[in-house]
Amino acid sequence: MITKIQPSACHNSSFDIEVAENVCGSYEDNWKVIKANQMIPYWPRYIKEGVMFVRYLGRSLSASCFSIKDKHRTLLRMDDIEHPALHVEVTATDYDGFKINFSDYKIGDAPLLIVNSLLNQSISFCQKED
Repeated sequence: MITKIQPSACHNSSFDIEVAENVCGSYEDNWKVIKANQMIPYWPRYIKEGVMFVRYLGRSLSASCFSIKDKHRTLLRMDDIEHPALHVEVTATDYDGFKINFSDYKIGDAPLLIVNSLLNQSISFCQKED
C-alpha cells in the first residue's frame, strides 16, 4: 500500500493571490502566485515558525499573516477597498497532510462568533477603538 501525503493550497476565490512563509518575523521574498480557482502543491520550508503571509497579486505593500501549524478558519483583514477580507481555512489530517483553503469574503462572515447562552441576560460589546 502506498500512502501519498501532499500538502496543498487551494484558492477558491475570484481573484489571484500570492503567498509566502514567515522567516524570523517577516516574509521571505519568495512569493508563490495562486491563480483564482487553482490548487498548488505546497511544502512549507519553515514549519517551526508555521506562519504564512498572503496578499492580493500585485499589492506589494500589504500582507496578512496566519498560522499554518494548527487547524482553524478565520477571516483575514486585507487592505483593499473592493475585497476587504479573505476567508482562510487550514485543515490537517493524518491521511491527507494539511490543506490551506482560501475563499472570498461573504457578508456575514466574521472571525469571531459570540453566542449569548445566559438566561434573561443581555450582553454588549464593542471594538477596541469604539
